[in-house]
Amino acid sequence: MQQKVLAENAIDQFVMNDVLKEMVKKYGWGVARPLDCFLYPTGLIFNRNRLNEKLGIVPMVVHMNYMIGNAEKKAQLKNQGLWFVGETFA
Repeated sequence: MQQKVLAENAIDQFVMNDVLKEMVKKYGWGVARPLDCFLYPTGLIFNRNRLNEKLGIVPMVVHMNYMIGNAEKKAQLKNQGLWFVGETFA
């Protein structure tokens, strides 16, 4: 399996587009479905309402679309141990 390193300046929408392209290559177009709001919660659900924590559901991806400013988003994700840019993944 190929390892990928996320760049510091990676734009989240481009990263998500790449992930979806790879899924379509592997599984076909039939994989496109609405994302489960607890496995892929908005920052509002994850941070403010803390529904994942209350329900004991570990998310796959958290997106910080409710916050304004990249520095604020990055700080919030780092504080929660959810910032992985620069990490190497298998």
